[in-house]
Amino acid sequence: MNTTSHSKSYYAELVEERNKPNLADTTKIEANVQALCRNFKLSDNVLSRIVKKYGKDAEKTVRDNPYQLIKDIAGIGFITADSIALALGYEKEGAYRIEAAILHTLKEGAQSSGHTCMPYSYLVKNVVKVLKVNEDKIRSTLDVMIIKGSLIGENHLIALKHYYNAEVSIANNLNRLMTSDVDTVQGESNPDGLEEDQREALNKAITSKVFILTGAPGTGKTFTIKKIIEAFSGQAIVLAAPTGKAAKRIFEQTGIEAYTIHRLLGAQMKDGRFVFAHNQDCPLHEKVVIIDEVSMVDVNLMVSLLEAIPSGAWLILVGDSYQLPSVGPGHVLKDIIQSGQIITMELTQIKRQAAGLIIRNCHRIKNGQDIIVENSTSEDFFILKRDLEWKIRDTVIELHHRLRVKGYDPIRDIQILTPFRKRTELSCERFNDICQSKLNPNPATHGLLFAIGDKVIQTRNNYNLEIFNGDIGYVMGITSSRKVKVFFDNPERLIEVPPGELQLAYAITIHKSQGSEWPIVILPIHKSFGGFIVNRNLLYTAISRAKKKCIIVGHRDELKSIIKRNQVQRRFTHLERLLRQAIRKSEQSSDWLAEAEWNDINELGEDPLLYGVNG
Repeated sequence: MNTTSHSKSYYAELVEERNKPNLADTTKIEANVQALCRNFKLSDNVLSRIVKKYGKDAEKTVRDNPYQLIKDIAGIGFITADSIALALGYEKEGAYRIEAAILHTLKEGAQSSGHTCMPYSYLVKNVVKVLKVNEDKIRSTLDVMIIKGSLIGENHLIALKHYYNAEVSIANNLNRLMTSDVDTVQGESNPDGLEEDQREALNKAITSKVFILTGAPGTGKTFTIKKIIEAFSGQAIVLAAPTGKAAKRIFEQTGIEAYTIHRLLGAQMKDGRFVFAHNQDCPLHEKVVIIDEVSMVDVNLMVSLLEAIPSGAWLILVGDSYQLPSVGPGHVLKDIIQSGQIITMELTQIKRQAAGLIIRNCHRIKNGQDIIVENSTSEDFFILKRDLEWKIRDTVIELHHRLRVKGYDPIRDIQILTPFRKRTELSCERFNDICQSKLNPNPATHGLLFAIGDKVIQTRNNYNLEIFNGDIGYVMGITSSRKVKVFFDNPERLIEVPPGELQLAYAITIHKSQGSEWPIVILPIHKSFGGFIVNRNLLYTAISRAKKKCIIVGHRDELKSIIKRNQVQRRFTHLERLLRQAIRKSEQSSDWLAEAEWNDINELGEDPLLYGVNG
């Protein structure tokens, strides 16, 4: 027995137990903390968490370093902690305050802009905006944090350790898969029905340990994937995608069951956090792993996925690099492709069977060309010219109503997409309010926003219920405990969901639409949307969500302006460089080993050729 370890554990538990307040003390401590923070509207739950975490030291901790609450207490962020600190007289240029603001800025950059790191000077300027303090103070504090190892500073880029380690792990795991031995594929490498670029993609897929297949809509990615699957017949194959909608679509296209990545990895909750049943210690059993819609996968999910793929397996990543990047941090697909280290094939030719205007216009937008509009009933792409916001809004609502009257299912068939969740008359929030009041005759009940028949979207991952951010369903009822009964697809199931995890989904943001398709997409466009946010990339993503009809309501001139805007908000990441670095290091190691083996043979004093024959 390790008595030292046991003793440490025992005494730590003893001290913790002694620090636990009794019921009377708890009430008094909560009252003191509440008085201390009385102007900051902390909920009873947050106050209870503070007392539970710090025990009798709760009041002292809040007084000494309110910024510690950010790390330890769910529900308290920098803004709240900073308000408490300043109210208690904490120095504006205090070290704790500056450290907390630096961490806050990096976290905000990851959550709102997808950065996994920030350039040193860019980070400093953003912290100055938050704190309004001397830049030199921030620089000196930042330097100390890097020296202490609280942050990673590399190549003039500053990263939180979590995101840096995640990108290092992605690079190392891709290198591991690329350098592991795999079996020879016995399947047909030249099947009928493939065009030249598809045949090249197939051959690359079966001869590469890690392979990326990209291409715009209509270029034959799905058909190519089917042929790749046939070539791997006899191997254990698994297909997955980031969302339930995308997984369902793969199943419909290939006839092979597909999973969300979370389900594939066996996501489950533990101590308030999710863990995966499949990981580096318990890898997947399949020998061929095919992942679709990879542009949606952020660094956190990609790390977990790659760690769970066993050495000796084939990995095939499929996606459209022109789509929007993941909602979460990182630019994984783009970084991997741009590193130039992974065999990649882009399908560029529109196949004859997919030459509608939706497909053709996606390609034109991607190439910066003006779209084609015929407004013929035989076509699948339309523009209804409207100039004013209120006219665009009313036309979208009227369209939705008419399509519903014609027999289209408002839940499964029709989707309004817009760039904004709030902000304008053409936002999700505004469209959802109007759609609910005009299109759903059922009243909201139990004081909730939702009514039976409403279309809703899940807004966060709930691993206990196995529903994930972006899953769309419709309301079947409201329970007496104010839970919302929602019917979801893939798999079809009825789940009671906490109302705080749902939003109306008659209209959703273009970002939320990634990985999904609908027969009909209605897209409002107005000059007020703003140039930096609404660009070619966003328009391309929105239009490519439509399967049968895309109806744009707005002005043709504004569409032309959007297509000209090719500036995409840059994401600062380490992955592209780290992947090059990992592969280069591996190649150097292989060269060194080969040279060492050759030297060992020569030391035997034999002619290597004779040694190989006679030995």
